[in-house]
Amino acid sequence: MSDAGLCKFTIVSIKKFMNTATSALFLVQTPLHVMNAIEAISWFKITHYTFFITTSEHQVKWKKMIESLLPADAAIIFCPRNDIDIEEGTKTYAQKIPYLRSQNFDFVFISDARLYIFVDIANALRNPQTYLTDDGTCTILAMHSLQTYGTYFALSKSTCVERQRKIEEVKKRYGLWDLPPVKYDLFTVFDYESTEEITVIQNPMRHYQHVHERIDEESVLFIGQPLTTSGYFSSDVYIEYIHKIVAHYAGKKIKYLPHPRQCHDEMQKLIGIDSVDIVDTKLAAETLLTSLDTAPSIVCGFYSAALWNVAKFQRGVSTHAFKISTDHFRPEIINRRTRNSFITDVDAIDLYYNYFKKRIHVLENVN
Repeated sequence: MSDAGLCKFTIVSIKKFMNTATSALFLVQTPLHVMNAIEAISWFKITHYTFFITTSEHQVKWKKMIESLLPADAAIIFCPRNDIDIEEGTKTYAQKIPYLRSQNFDFVFISDARLYIFVDIANALRNPQTYLTDDGTCTILAMHSLQTYGTYFALSKSTCVERQRKIEEVKKRYGLWDLPPVKYDLFTVFDYESTEEITVIQNPMRHYQHVHERIDEESVLFIGQPLTTSGYFSSDVYIEYIHKIVAHYAGKKIKYLPHPRQCHDEMQKLIGIDSVDIVDTKLAAETLLTSLDTAPSIVCGFYSAALWNVAKFQRGVSTHAFKISTDHFRPEIINRRTRNSFITDVDAIDLYYNYFKKRIHVLENVN
């Protein structure tokens, strides 16, 4: 075939692809996952989409935020997460796999490569176009693991021998045990490039790009994180940090955007801090900022991925990340490995801060 013929064939093929209905399955459990899914729908020109949403009775606010973001024409499957009853918890999602397989999706997007539910479904479907989307800063950890150890995450095993035996027994019964891992490519907001191991497509965050033309120089937005809920330190230590940050921005008004998983007691303590106003909204930080007529001059926090998104996709505001001292962590979590079995949670946080320095001003030793 001549070059001209090849070019014509390529153009026709692309047009045919562009005019063909395409379908995708999105495995999600947080508002950020849905935000990334909406971007993927636009980028990959997906016409039919199914959202498989894991829910928890402990994350009611998350569910409401997710529902407010979902496309009106999406097919939706809610799957209650049950980490206590192995039989019931596995059956809840395993029984949906035959239906999902019958849909012959063109794409599968998995938003958390650590969550056994999503991993089992992705491995069972074995779609050749499976993409990992961002789960906040865990993408940084996943890429570190891939580059260093050749895999995103090593799935954890129960420390209880009997419980692990039960997990294996139940998964074998549902055909989910020891499935070979499907290959993921990556759809991400982070600045990674494709390698031999992984194809990387940049998430353009078109729906959240913004130029802030009106700025309030006396206003700061702080993005909260559930560090107390996650066991890193006490609520008192968290509040102490907020006091220091308020002092750092002396004379400015701090608008505090709570994380949906922050505990009630902590919020009550925050309400009592002078110069701090709690923002009551269902909107994620990125969306909240684009909705404001006048934006705060600074958006800050600890290591929320929203800081990266604002720094990369929204112009006119500054972003600051306050580095947490390991001296303030509870002693029992210093060697904890809940986020990845390769490195400790504390080392993972260091990875996040080091990566953030590419686009965000990281402040250390805040007094």
